[in-house]
Amino acid sequence: MVAAAPDDDVRSLAGRLAVPPLVARLLWLRGMKETLPAKAFLQPRLADLVSPSVLPDMDVAAARIVRAIKQGERIAVCGDYDVDGMTGTALLVRFLRLAKADVMYAIPDRQSDGYGLSAAGVDRLHAQGVRLVVTVDNGVSAHAALERARDLGIDVVVTDHHLPGSKLPPAVAIVDPQRTDRPAPQQASLCGCGLAFKLAWGVAEVLPGARNDPALRTFLRDAVGLVALATIADVMPLLGENRVLVASGLQSLRGSQHPGVRALLEVAGVNPGGPTTEDVVWKLAPRLNAAGRMNRPEHAIDLFTTDSADRARDLVEELESANNERRQIEKGVVAEALAQAEDRLVDRHSLVVAGDGWHRGVIGIVAARLVDAHARPSVVIGIEGDGGRGSCRTTGNVNLHAALERCGVHLKRYGGHAAAAGLEVDRDRIPAFAEAFEEAVREQVGETQPESMLHLDGEARPEEFTLDVVEQVRRLAPFGAGNPEPRFALRGAQVAGRPRLMGATSDHLSFAVKVPTGAIRVIAFRQAASHDLVASGVPLDLAVTPTVNEWRGTRTAELQASEIRPSQA
Repeated sequence: MVAAAPDDDVRSLAGRLAVPPLVARLLWLRGMKETLPAKAFLQPRLADLVSPSVLPDMDVAAARIVRAIKQGERIAVCGDYDVDGMTGTALLVRFLRLAKADVMYAIPDRQSDGYGLSAAGVDRLHAQGVRLVVTVDNGVSAHAALERARDLGIDVVVTDHHLPGSKLPPAVAIVDPQRTDRPAPQQASLCGCGLAFKLAWGVAEVLPGARNDPALRTFLRDAVGLVALATIADVMPLLGENRVLVASGLQSLRGSQHPGVRALLEVAGVNPGGPTTEDVVWKLAPRLNAAGRMNRPEHAIDLFTTDSADRARDLVEELESANNERRQIEKGVVAEALAQAEDRLVDRHSLVVAGDGWHRGVIGIVAARLVDAHARPSVVIGIEGDGGRGSCRTTGNVNLHAALERCGVHLKRYGGHAAAAGLEVDRDRIPAFAEAFEEAVREQVGETQPESMLHLDGEARPEEFTLDVVEQVRRLAPFGAGNPEPRFALRGAQVAGRPRLMGATSDHLSFAVKVPTGAIRVIAFRQAASHDLVASGVPLDLAVTPTVNEWRGTRTAELQASEIRPSQA
């Protein structure tokens, strides 16, 4: 499907911005239809970030933390075991240490505690003398835990970006932009680590001497690197403030002198010009997530809080070990889940699969694999004894949180947001839940069977992709959720010369298409099967993403083809 954009509007925007029409079209399609928002999109700056004071309860939260610092009260930062929760925890721990706070951190045990702050966890913190708890990426639905904290005289500051229920839990402050009583729309897409960053910033605004402390100022500038990791890993839309945080954060990671960051980039094989959003998705996030999935989140948090290069190297080796273990476990669960899914595709708009002993640490990945394979909202449940814990992922047109609300009568517990969620369910309720979830999904999408559709930003001719135009297209990076890599249709492209196979196992395809002045190179990853079609010389319809290839100091325009078909023209 080719997206529609009015030609007159695109030409007008291109003239006002002095950019090629292809670039103006991309901006218009991403909602940047006026001059000032479009300019801000092309030039993201930290100076454009919104003050933390607009967040609900931020002033109360900052004041309570400052009081704890001044009075020497023990503070516990309580995060989650995914990239978002672990990076946000590390960010606040480092900040509070610099502020001379008495601070520790606590992450729930995935196997015994489950998700988020629990009453048992609060009891453990009380035994360790904690007087103030600050949550990261959780807490807005932890009613039992916060009631226990209140009974024990422990104050709690909640920072969470998940949707709250109809009633808020008891807390000193609840910093959540999703609150319906005090919404903060400009902040609504921030991840948990992004909120932790805003909290650190808010505390620094009121902590005596913090504004003139060079260590704290430097830390806040560098901390956007952790926010970038979390924002990309948590699949938050890369628009508005998130675009600023990720663009600045990737630069921060590239130049970071922190031993943990440097060790992670090195072991992940990120080249000196990186990381890019793709590096985060495929190289960095899986290694960090493996720590949480294998119940070793302290390895990731300690990596980002240590000042020792030797300790950092030891920790990244632990992450590698956990990641290798995760891969082996995941492989088996994926095979079983896909087999179950094949038997349940007929007349289904959703997938719910469950298995005894499926490791809780990999079910989220497996759910994402099912969505990729079958383009349906998917729930994967690992059963232990009489109950199970599930992870949910979705396609772009289904709101998971809304769907789970319709199924709540069958669940013990659920939470999350539109794109990802988790749940707990009794074993004997799984079949009823599966039917209720199917009905809830159908309510959102209607009766049309789901299908995988190719979304394109427009049509173009090969000769339009000059080096100058492609470089300006790449100014729209970083790409990710909400700002996908541009993809255009080329109709009736003529192949120049012979294609060739590339890669150690000849999985990739390289060829060229004709332009009036010669040819432009096309790379098609993992599409060796299209070799004979391309070699036949018939005109082709291609879906391509324009990129820049740099080789020995020479930059050339290049196209990456995601689809290759005989031309329909």
